[in-house]
Amino acid sequence: MERESVALIAGVILILGLIALSILRKHLLAHKQLRLREILHQERLKAMETEMPLPELPIDDHRLLAAGAGPARNGPTLSAILWVRLVSLCLGLFLCFGGMGICLGFSASGDGEMSRIWTVGLIPALAGIGLLLFYRLSRGVGTESPGES
Repeated sequence: MERESVALIAGVILILGLIALSILRKHLLAHKQLRLREILHQERLKAMETEMPLPELPIDDHRLLAAGAGPARNGPTLSAILWVRLVSLCLGLFLCFGGMGICLGFSASGDGEMSRIWTVGLIPALAGIGLLLFYRLSRGVGTESPGES
């Protein structure tokens, strides 16, 4: 029993560590992008003060200017939408197959109490199916350009 609990704790720590690394990666990328935008802004301010031609905008900024506003006013960015879809796919598959495993494990166990509560596994299985449906139905969201709406 003690070895099983140590293995369970190690698995939970591993999963939480991977989640923390993913959050740290997204934070560092956002910080880098913010710093680059600050540098670009400072360059443009200096160019305006000295009446020099403005430096070229990166391609992402051209798209934002063509749309008439930044992502805060036009809704979520494409990368945020793709991130939500990817997370819903991963969690949906995990919950669906985990729930089915719980159902099969509880119903196949020799213990009478466990065999009676096999339906507990339907909760994560159905939640996973819901996330997979969200992934499927949100397939075309965010792919159209701002001028097409």
